[in-house]
Amino acid sequence: MTLEQLQKDMIAAMKSGEKVRKNVISSLIAAVKKYTIDNGTRDNITEEITDMVILKELKSAKEQLDTCPVEREDLIAEYTTNYEIIKGYAPAQMGEDEIKALLLEKYADKKIYTFIN
Repeated sequence: MTLEQLQKDMIAAMKSGEKVRKNVISSLIAAVKKYTIDNGTRDNITEEITDMVILKELKSAKEQLDTCPVEREDLIAEYTTNYEIIKGYAPAQMGEDEIKALLLEKYADKKIYTFIN
């Protein structure tokens, strides 16, 4: 995901009146910019940086959802919506089968297959 795409999506959400979506995307953009300023990469915001920050924000949203009291249904609904929006921007993760195949390919000569099967 690129920062430019996040900005375009935020503008589209503003135009369509999706206030919650706009706010979540805006917070993602702010988190990416904060990370780049803090790490001195302000002029070179790569997709890797953006994806890393999105994954960090996804983890925070998941923790927020997991620690929310059950009786606070209003907050659970809000946190779930935020989590789902962020999840839509998160890079795809490798599945278990893909990880096994990669390990077998990379380390076939090391005889690790007994550990991953």
